This record gives sequence, C-alpha cells and structure tokens, in this order.
Amino acid sequence: MNKSLESILGKVATIFSGLLLSLNLGCSAPRTSYSEIPSPIEDRTEHAYATKESITQNSTAKDPGTLKVNAGKCLANILGGVVVSIAWHESGHALVARAFGTKVTDIKISDKDEEGNWHPCTIFYDENYPEYGSKRDTMIALAGPLTERLMAEVINYNLRNGNVPEKCQPFLATASLVSRYFFINETLCAERGMPESDLSIVSKNTGINPEIMMSAALFDAVLNARRIAKEVRVALGKETYPHNTRANSRLELVPSPDSIGLVYTREF
Repeated sequence: MNKSLESILGKVATIFSGLLLSLNLGCSAPRTSYSEIPSPIEDRTEHAYATKESITQNSTAKDPGTLKVNAGKCLANILGGVVVSIAWHESGHALVARAFGTKVTDIKISDKDEEGNWHPCTIFYDENYPEYGSKRDTMIALAGPLTERLMAEVINYNLRNGNVPEKCQPFLATASLVSRYFFINETLCAERGMPESDLSIVSKNTGINPEIMMSAALFDAVLNARRIAKEVRVALGKETYPHNTRANSRLELVPSPDSIGLVYTREF
C-alpha cells in the first residue's frame, strides 16, 4: 500500500477514534493539525482548512473534558434569579398602578394572607386603588406576569446578540429561566382556581378560561424550546453565547466589479 495513503488512513482513524472517545467517555479529542493531512487538490484543501478553522474559532461549546457543574454557583444564581424575577414582577404592578394614580404602600416577601395561605410576595396599595373588577384592576394584575415574560425575552435577545459578557451569562440565563417558570406557574395557579393569583383576577374580570391561558403559556414554551435549552446549558456553565464588543465590530466598504456594498462584520 502507498505510504502516503497509509498515513492518511492512519490519521483519519486516529481522529475518528478520538471523537468516539469524546462522545462516549467525556474526554477531549486529540488535536491534529489539518495542515498535516496532504491533499492532491490544493485550492479545495485551503478552503476546507479555512472553513474548519472558522468553525473552531466561532464555536462556543466548551471542552467536553472540562465540563463540571458548580452546584454552589448554580444555587446562588437560582436564588438571585428568584429575587430579580420577583422585583420585575412587582415593579410591573407598581408602574401600571402609578400610571392610574395609585401608590404602593408596602411590599412584603414571604407573606401569609388572612386565610393562612402563603405567598412569595404581596404588594399593598393606597386607598386610590381602582374598583375591583374594573379594566384598571385587570391591567394592574396583568402587568406583573407580562413584565416577567417580557424581561425573559429581553435577556434572551441580549444573550443571543452578544451584548452580555461571558461572566454574567450564567446568572442572566438563570434569571430568564426563573422568569419563564414563574410566568407558567401563574397560569397553573389560575387554572387551579387560586383566587390570589394575578391571572385568576384577570380570568375573573375578563371571563377568559384559565385553561386557555395555561395552554397559551405552554405553547409559548414549546415555540421557544430551543432557546430555553440553550439557556439551560449556559446557566449550567456548559456553554456560552459569543460576546460581541465594539472593538470587534466594523463596517467595511466592499467593492466588486458590479456594485459596491456595505458589510457589517462581527468577530467573536
């Protein structure tokens, strides 16, 4: 057998066996330089090398051999995400109530109502609160869950567009996941008929079936399943979004025989 062909087959077998080990045993594959593999067609070889190098540089997945979940950091991020999500939720209520001339007098964390039911957070308003069952009452109640869902979308947008440094990504991804969970939980509470749930108030005032709300929330989660899965990996520290900085962004004027075009380039 030709020695060059024998060398190629040997290196291909080495790379393939390393990939199998990295998939099955969790260890990293051996790094073989692509330039060491000869090819009879030089122009295609150079293009293939450039493609593989660009894929390697733009990849955001971490080395499989070094993936470890830090339970302490994950727990701290979850607790912080709960606090941030509650703050967004109550801020939504307060801002809409303020727009209707109602002030917030007190906010209590981990409070119980007169019937002894526990609530993670309770907000109190002054005497100018709108009449129960009115449109303003409905809008104030709806503002909390919608703010949670909106902030989760804002976080995900900034993560996907490289606006968040890598060190902050696990916490913000966790906060987004917690907000998504609280939004779905609100619909579940309404479906179970819990009277103090914000969406239960909305359902009572508008006549919308709470099962429709729950179905809409679950459908929204299914539509965003890929984004949610990505956020879970980032929250666990197993993956990162590419971080874009202004220094790595540039606008280039690219001339061509037919036309001149502007190209916006982002390097990660």
